[in-house]
Amino acid sequence: MPLSNVQTHRQLEAIVSLKSDLQRALDEYDAHRRARILNPNLNREPLLWLDTTAAQRMMITLQAELDSNAGSESHRRSCFSLICYLVKRIRALPLSLLVIKDVARVGRNPVAGGGFADVWRGTMNGQAVCLKVLRLVTEQDEEARTVVRKRFCREALVWRQLKHPHILPLLGVNLELFLPSFCLISPWMENKDIITFLRQNPKHNIFRALLDIAAGMCYLHSRDPPIVHGDIRGANVLVTDDGRCCLADFGLALVTSDVTQPWSIMSSGTSMGALRWMAPEYLESDGAAPTSVHPSRDVYAFGCTILELITQCLPFRHCKTEYTVFCALLKGERPDRPSTNEWCTDNIWALTTRCWAQNVRERPISHEISVILSREFELRRQSEQEDIQRKVQNVVRQIQKKKAIGRESFGVPSHRNHRDAKKELLGGRLMRRSLPSQRKEARENQSTDRPTAQVTEDKGQQAQQSGCAGGLPVERLDTKRVGISARKTIVLRRNRLGCTSYLGCRTSLL
Repeated sequence: MPLSNVQTHRQLEAIVSLKSDLQRALDEYDAHRRARILNPNLNREPLLWLDTTAAQRMMITLQAELDSNAGSESHRRSCFSLICYLVKRIRALPLSLLVIKDVARVGRNPVAGGGFADVWRGTMNGQAVCLKVLRLVTEQDEEARTVVRKRFCREALVWRQLKHPHILPLLGVNLELFLPSFCLISPWMENKDIITFLRQNPKHNIFRALLDIAAGMCYLHSRDPPIVHGDIRGANVLVTDDGRCCLADFGLALVTSDVTQPWSIMSSGTSMGALRWMAPEYLESDGAAPTSVHPSRDVYAFGCTILELITQCLPFRHCKTEYTVFCALLKGERPDRPSTNEWCTDNIWALTTRCWAQNVRERPISHEISVILSREFELRRQSEQEDIQRKVQNVVRQIQKKKAIGRESFGVPSHRNHRDAKKELLGGRLMRRSLPSQRKEARENQSTDRPTAQVTEDKGQQAQQSGCAGGLPVERLDTKRVGISARKTIVLRRNRLGCTSYLGCRTSLL
């Protein structure tokens, strides 16, 4: 058998074996999860036949399966749960997420920092990128360091599965640049966060920004299992070069499941997130993680973000300390409505109060929020177009008015005064063009009443008086000085029938 055929045969056997192992692993892990539901004290670990190398190969296969978007939602859900378990077990990420070459950091100090990570500016393949570096060096407790590493790996896994125009993409993970730590790589945003962008661009449409944030949140909540961001606020909304808002920093993202308990990923310094955006039901467990996670957590934070974008101030800005904010939330208090703000319409404020309702069931879902914001954005766009049309019409009227004033100042009548001048010169009536039969009848009557010689003589005298060639007399009447160096002359013309017609006004320089 030729060598090429042997290699092809071996590759096919490897693919078949890999698919068989994948199905076996999915079935075994699914059975283990169901057994844990029936017996929570079950300590037997599944997939013991997978060593570290085989587990890494299995994770690569699972990630490729997720990237292909093949299979049903339940199949994708099983793949994601299995890959999370394998990452936790071997404490390593899939090799398909790793980026080793052409990554470099810029500067000697980070540009920002959080509870578990620092943010550096870097380059990858000549393009500016953001490097989110896991802070392991400062943690002395080995057990706590292991927990932080697990959380960071899970954050990378969650972020890796998200692909949406309003979600900041994950470009990869680097393990060598910041040894012994590693970093997540994402695009660098020159416009920074939405609050900074609005302060630099005050004319930006806030409804457009809110609609982008709601679209990203709706995408997260529509996943199976649904993903709860857990830290939606202005600082975690970045703006692209074309003004599009993207959700970033999934440091508190929570993946909810009806079968297993939710797990959290924390890199913002506290499991509770930012207190001013925190739903009150998560403050009643003395700092412990709540027993259940619901997308209404993001809905409450989105209501606070609406107020933050409209006012460009923190929620509860009258509270100077976090303790006063905590006490206000426990009392059921909410921020006051901003006065004299063009963006805080009645519909927007009604949506904001619904988002931070005390009862979780009274809060709207993310899809309803997107529909309401789309309607409000369209109304705002139509209003702006009408304002632009009115401004253009006013400018046109002013230009026409200035032109009319300029023409009259030099003795040239406007269109409206032109007919009035004709009426005044012609005795209050306008000369209309007569029909050929009427002109013929007038000539016959004139020739009957007057001798031909007399008519000819009158024409000659008129021509001599007017100085006009061709026997078409022209009279210049009402010559007067209209300026220092100009004068106006009204010109009439008489035809052979004796009818007078108005030619207009002429302005001549002295």
